[in-house]
Amino acid sequence: MLTLCPLLLAAELHLTIQDASGRPVAAAVQLHDRDGKLHVPDDAVDLSGMGYLYGAGNLIHYADWTSPRARSQYPCFGSSWFRQQHAPESSCFFVDGELRVPLEVGTYRLRVSKGLEYIPFERILTIGEADQAVTVPLARWVDMAARGWYSGDGHVHIERTSPAANRNAFLWARAEDVRVCNVLGMGDARQTYYPQYALGPSGRAESEATWLIPGQEDPRTTQLGHTLHLNTTALLRDPDNYYSYGPIFAGNRGAGLSGFAHVGRRRWHFQADRGLTLLAPAGLVDFVEIAQMGYVGVERWFEFLNLGFRLTAMAGSDVPWGGTIGSTRAYAHTGDAFDADSWIEAVRQGRTFVTTGPMLELAVNGRPPGTVLAAGTGDRITVKARAWGELPGRQPVRLKLVSFGQVLKEVSGPGALELSAEIHVERSCWVTAVCETNDQPLMDAPGYFSGAVATPVYIEVGGRPAVHRAQLASLVERRLQTLREIERWLDAGTGVIDPGGAGGWESPEAFRRSIPEIRSQVQAARSYFRAMIDPVSNTK
Repeated sequence: MLTLCPLLLAAELHLTIQDASGRPVAAAVQLHDRDGKLHVPDDAVDLSGMGYLYGAGNLIHYADWTSPRARSQYPCFGSSWFRQQHAPESSCFFVDGELRVPLEVGTYRLRVSKGLEYIPFERILTIGEADQAVTVPLARWVDMAARGWYSGDGHVHIERTSPAANRNAFLWARAEDVRVCNVLGMGDARQTYYPQYALGPSGRAESEATWLIPGQEDPRTTQLGHTLHLNTTALLRDPDNYYSYGPIFAGNRGAGLSGFAHVGRRRWHFQADRGLTLLAPAGLVDFVEIAQMGYVGVERWFEFLNLGFRLTAMAGSDVPWGGTIGSTRAYAHTGDAFDADSWIEAVRQGRTFVTTGPMLELAVNGRPPGTVLAAGTGDRITVKARAWGELPGRQPVRLKLVSFGQVLKEVSGPGALELSAEIHVERSCWVTAVCETNDQPLMDAPGYFSGAVATPVYIEVGGRPAVHRAQLASLVERRLQTLREIERWLDAGTGVIDPGGAGGWESPEAFRRSIPEIRSQVQAARSYFRAMIDPVSNTK
């Protein structure tokens, strides 16, 4: 007798995702069968129209390079390269509150997440022959907006050629619970990418208290680093003198904010080091991106802080190269009022902390990060810090109070951590809080960690900037060495610029035309740094 195997009948899964109030909310979803196949509904957010490097369809991949644990739990988008390199179990998609998907009889693993303030949901589902409805309750472990802190991503690349493109950008941002996305066009010496249909107020968009603010990552070179310009009101670009960054930074003063990308990334901070050395003395740099792709890097930032520069801590995902929107994010304190202008102003004032998961509080004499606190010699200053978190693998294990890069006081966890200390002020200094988690990056290098750090409070005695006097000579010498490196690069001429062939992104011609302006910037920066150690003679 011939025995026929029974057919697996298809049933429809209807999934509804709700917050604590029962309201449907956007979220990131994984739905895998026993063989590891990801089942994606037709109505998942379509990423194919978002521009250069985005693949077709609605599937994204984890690209959090920090640890296997993070890659298994938190969705991060990657380029087509990541699509080929990562296994199906590392994939996810975004939905707006609910999904319907036909499934065969069997067992499925469901995971739902919504950024860093919600506890991820996981359940094994058994699908039978009948349709099934499942409600997923997502619970916050913290509500930072209720405390006046609003999450933002300072580095998002999404093409917006018309306002219609905003819909999917908003869904993605809300799925990760990010309140401000700085949506950046990108350029190189030859061309631009991720166009924005408008800049300034007319290019902004708001939906459900989530904002898209246009800006640019441009100029962007291997020699001087990648620059970020937030809240721009016009396209700032000079292809003929592309390697001269100064006029671009100067052109974004006023409503905009300018800084350097990848300062906290091991691969790129050496290029940003050159750009910072040239432009920080001119007072043109507002912030540095010290957190990205699941980790924080503070070493280079601390060096510039020790030279007396006030540089706000910023974070960005750099999608589609890095993680999902807000995988590493910046929180800005706007208080009771929140909109695009108040968030940008909070960043301008330095009222920020950056994080890969835990939350962080810092108060110096009750004042928030970014404060310039006047003090007298002999004053006693009270510093308080708190770090807490409940995400798996992202919980605090160490909290430090740091001044001039040195640890003043430290406490270990796990769990919520608190610190307080009294500083007997002798001279100007800066103070910040640093939290490290139990999910460390794969790289074993000093200054890199998973966790959170706040923009410092600057304590100024007699109005003098917070300069690390004991290390000043060596700090200045490093900057002078960087300026000498730039001069050697300029002396070598266009031979150091690889045009990259067809489709390349460098321009020897633009470099040659930029040389006189860069030399002028080198001389101005050299005079500035030499004056720090020899105010009388600074022309040698």
